[in-house]
Amino acid sequence: MKYLQGLLLLLGWLLLPAWSGEPTVYTAQVVSVIDGDTLWVRPLGSGTKKKLRLLGIDAPEICQAGGRQSRAALKAMVSGQQLQVSEYGSDSYGRGLAQLVVGGRDVAAQMVAQGQAWSARPASANFSYSLQEQAARQARLGLFAADKPQWPGAFRKQHGSCYPPRKS
Repeated sequence: MKYLQGLLLLLGWLLLPAWSGEPTVYTAQVVSVIDGDTLWVRPLGSGTKKKLRLLGIDAPEICQAGGRQSRAALKAMVSGQQLQVSEYGSDSYGRGLAQLVVGGRDVAAQMVAQGQAWSARPASANFSYSLQEQAARQARLGLFAADKPQWPGAFRKQHGSCYPPRKS
């Protein structure tokens, strides 16, 4: 058991984004919401769209139970709003890893508090939403209303991606 825990911790550290120093901070408008933790934004004053993933959470895959509801919750929270973006590097898919704030509220924290996403595993020291997840589980909100909601990482391992590979 300790071996497995150590392996998971090491794997988590290897998969965490590498960033140094301060994040890139800007204001943006939402272009579209892909799922409960990924969206496209357009920084104000720029014509270039950016694909972002919310730091510190893992939302269900769009084809997973609760996936469409999670996307709808994120869309309701950010559509038509100006976002304060703090971008901390990028992930292996080229998505910017970001903390988003709307109206003074951390979007990722709100998603977890509403039961629409899990706090990331392993949790980052700076972006842990485990208290929000614990409260959502106790209140049986959103995803946690189900008896055994499946963590997205386990779903992806079992079923793969919901998105078919692009044809060349």
